[in-house]
Amino acid sequence: MIKTFVSATLLALSIATTPTYASDSFFGAIKDAGRSIGHATRDITREIGHTTRDTTKEIGHAFKKGSSDENDSDKKKNKNPKK
Repeated sequence: MIKTFVSATLLALSIATTPTYASDSFFGAIKDAGRSIGHATRDITREIGHTTRDTTKEIGHAFKKGSSDENDSDKKKNKNPKK
């Protein structure tokens, strides 16, 4: 009789706690997937930012080399020579 009672009690406890563990693992999987997506998004955004910064620097250097203030000032001096 005691064996039956203990077996029934253990079976009832295992059935009662199983959905809790299943839901925890399900929500844990969703949480992990969300974390992975978040990290990937952060990494991609960071790379886009670095690439944009580097491209902007390159454009700035190219513009500075091609149209510097010294070249512009020389052009202005030639148009209006001193008397």
